[in-house]
Parts: sequence; structure tokens; C-alpha cells
Amino acid sequence: MRDSIESEIEIAAPLDRVWGLVSQPGWWVNDGTYAEGAAERVADGEWVVHNEHHGDIAVTVVELAEPERAVFRWSPGGPGSSPTTIEFTLASSSGGVTVAVVESGFAALTPEQYEKTYSGNVEGWRIELGALADAADAARTGEHA
Repeated sequence: MRDSIESEIEIAAPLDRVWGLVSQPGWWVNDGTYAEGAAERVADGEWVVHNEHHGDIAVTVVELAEPERAVFRWSPGGPGSSPTTIEFTLASSSGGVTVAVVESGFAALTPEQYEKTYSGNVEGWRIELGALADAADAARTGEHA
């Protein structure tokens, strides 16, 4: 059983623009398009993302170290499942910004939760990082993400 998922993308955008997107709690809880404004703050560091398809998802802000590191915790297996930790690391590059994501904690899931979430999240991060790049580009062109 693998404990973590790692993925990375190069985004042709300024660091501050990408940070503004990545630092939003729960932006990755969506249907393939960046979920701007979908999170509601319910307590200090605690947020709920409202999504028609996935329902209400709790997200905890663990750390925001602008502009290079954002760490969140959530339960990808739904309420009552063990949480995973998502760490985004941003670094300037010649082409813009490299965004790396590591989601860890899958080994603590029950076998049923693991089976339900791990492979979906592997594919999900490919989709979500693409949505992040699209949102950064839309911000550049003045379109809505």
C-alpha cells in the first residue's frame, strides 16, 4: 500500500498569481475546473467546500508560507475516513512556476477507503493541476477560471 501521491506541473504564470490560486482552501474539490470561492470558513483554519457532485468537504489549513508552501488536511474518503495531508510547494522557474503536490497519509486508510480513493486521486491530481494551470492562464487573460 503506497502512502503518498506526488505530482508536478510547470505553469507559465507569475509566482504571486499561482500562489493566490494554490493557497485557497479546497480549490481542488471540483469537477475538473478550478473551484474559486467554493470554500466557506467555519472556524479558524477550518473550511467547508460546497460541491454539487462531492457534497460538503471539510478542509483544514495546516500551514500557509507565502509564496512557496501551502499545506492542507482533508478526508478524501468522505466523513469518518482518515485524513490525508496535501502539501503544495511552489518554485520560480525559467518558464514561470513549478508546482509540486504531495498528498500523504493513504496508509492510514482502511483497505476499502484506500481502494476507493488512492487510484482516483492519482488521476485527480493530473486533472487538478491542469485546472490550476488553466485558472492561472484565465487570470492572465482576464477571463473567469
